[in-house]
Amino acid sequence: MVETLLAPLDRVRGAILARAAAVPSLRAWLAPRDRRVVALATVGILVAFTLSVVAPAALYALSPIVVGVPHLASDARYLVLRADHPRRVVVALAAWCAALLAVRGAELAGAPVAVTARAELALAAAGVLALTAVAARHPAARRGRAALVAAATLVLLAIALVDPALTRVVVAHAHNLVAVLLWVLLFRRRAGNPRLVALPLALLAVAVAVILSGATFGPMIDLGAHEALGVNLLAVADWLAPSLTTTAVPLTLAYVFLQQIHYAVWLGWIPQGETRANGALTFRQSWRALLRDLGAPAVAVTAAAMLALAACATLGPLTMTRDVYLFLTGVHAWLELAALAWLTVVVR
Repeated sequence: MVETLLAPLDRVRGAILARAAAVPSLRAWLAPRDRRVVALATVGILVAFTLSVVAPAALYALSPIVVGVPHLASDARYLVLRADHPRRVVVALAAWCAALLAVRGAELAGAPVAVTARAELALAAAGVLALTAVAARHPAARRGRAALVAAATLVLLAIALVDPALTRVVVAHAHNLVAVLLWVLLFRRRAGNPRLVALPLALLAVAVAVILSGATFGPMIDLGAHEALGVNLLAVADWLAPSLTTTAVPLTLAYVFLQQIHYAVWLGWIPQGETRANGALTFRQSWRALLRDLGAPAVAVTAAAMLALAACATLGPLTMTRDVYLFLTGVHAWLELAALAWLTVVVR
């Protein structure tokens, strides 16, 4: 049934690609996988930057509701299921993520933040160290790197425990960039010309620099784009940039922009770069690959979670739904950090 519904989209997609391929300059960027992924990333950065100026509050409100769950599934798909871990490691990672989620759930239920935040940090560090130890035993491991990763994890844990609440805010910002680092590592392993990655990275750096300079603040205010769907980004800045003054709103706008990049990485850049097919996947091919990697039960659970989240956002306060979702799923940042540790140690 799903493939039947996707067939018309594939026909439209095919017609668009055929027209684009008729232009030699476009065909040069669409045919090779490396260039196609870089082109996708470049366009994604430009679109995300534009939307972060003309509709940042709407993005902050809606993007987690619309694409939050699929990006979590993609996290699990490419960082765990396609990482060729032994089954016992996959099970251990699932149990670790469940434990982290339980800690945040306990906090929502009323457990003291001073206790849960420190417990989360200790559990997160333990997971990163454990996966680093597993990575160190891999045939392609760089054991010197494993030692450095372990030492850095312990140092960062000691610093984080000084102010766990601030650490959570820092991780919220940083994990958007961790996704980009993961993409670079994965892209460079698959790409025929890994230097192509410099183009989107340079564009991303320029976009972030422009936002942090405050240059987009005026246009945003003029458009009234700082308020939408119950979200006021000036108020959000109190959480995303506590104790800051002149840089609080630009830092918040950078977070909104990089959050969209984070979603684009998991839903577009990595899937297109990691495909085993020679050409760009059709929608039906993508669907088959998803079923093959996750299995029908997990795909069904993902779809149900998407519908449930959308229903809660529609029937209840959207801002509360988004905030609860972001709080609970914030633990996936630790999985990404653990995967970054793995990819740093295991060099292929």
